[in-house]
Amino acid sequence: MLRSSTPFHLILPALALAAAALAGCAPSSYGGVSGTTFNLCAPLAVSPDADATADQLDGIGQALALWNQQAGTQLSLAPAGAAAGTPETVPIHFQAAAANFHGLYDGQTAQVFINLNLPGHERVVVIAHELGHAYGLVHVSPDQRASVMNPNNLSVDPTPADAAAMVAIWGTCGP
Repeated sequence: MLRSSTPFHLILPALALAAAALAGCAPSSYGGVSGTTFNLCAPLAVSPDADATADQLDGIGQALALWNQQAGTQLSLAPAGAAAGTPETVPIHFQAAAANFHGLYDGQTAQVFINLNLPGHERVVVIAHELGHAYGLVHVSPDQRASVMNPNNLSVDPTPADAAAMVAIWGTCGP
């Protein structure tokens, strides 16, 4: 069930992606990330909803650790609801969705939506995938390479090539 506080304009992209998944394809407009993207070299906090479960918080923490280890991101877990809407914070919401809908990064509002029914490591991978979109990464065809950014990916963690793609967008970080 979607939260009553979720604006309808946020539901429509999720419905469109779910419909595309049912049809076996990704919508062509989703080839690139539009809206807000975050700089690899700047700290970024992820803020869960206040009612996030321990498993959901653990999934967020594991996804942040994967990106921090692989790409040197400065991701951290903010307290629930902390500074939501600020440029340095990405709210993350867990909501019920169709089984083949995994997650969504809404670049217009800089928020992540995750299917609350995803189990264990699948949840971690989907969170990492959507955070990849927040950094400007786009989908990578599985024919090109294994990537956390493969559409419908539920098993591939961020790879060195994913980290290199971030560097290609933002450059290297350092003093």
